[in-house]
Amino acid sequence: MPSTSSSVPALNPSSTGKRLTLADFFQPGSYWSENRFDVADKGQIQGISHVVNSCSEGDPEILELRLRNYFKTLDFSVGQDNNSQGSDQVLMVAIYGNGAQVDIKRVPFNKVQVFNVPVQDVNALQMRFFLDRKVEGCGRKTANVVVYDVKLNS
Repeated sequence: MPSTSSSVPALNPSSTGKRLTLADFFQPGSYWSENRFDVADKGQIQGISHVVNSCSEGDPEILELRLRNYFKTLDFSVGQDNNSQGSDQVLMVAIYGNGAQVDIKRVPFNKVQVFNVPVQDVNALQMRFFLDRKVEGCGRKTANVVVYDVKLNS
């Protein structure tokens, strides 16, 4: 009989439409936190956050979902916490499904980027966060990424 691990959230068809929390992600590092944040003109958003200071796509901060091939799309929003150290940093968000890049977007300070990612036939989905190395002074100051309104659709 296969063993089930408590570290792998049970994302299944009943997860459709519900807002995902940090507990739904696959083995997130202890440095990720869940709280309320102010992003651009939106106050007290319930989200998941972490400090990003790497300017390398080879050393990103990662959130991962194990989708078990159950879903069609993943919707979520990303912004920088208004309390980020550097307002001149631009966050890069790269989305990978089963190891292949499916999307990448820039998120400047004071902006919100909405994602609608096709995830049909995807088991492992990674959100990779790093700073845009093309921005002068990349990494001199950090940016706090905030991921929120994460929902799966079938």
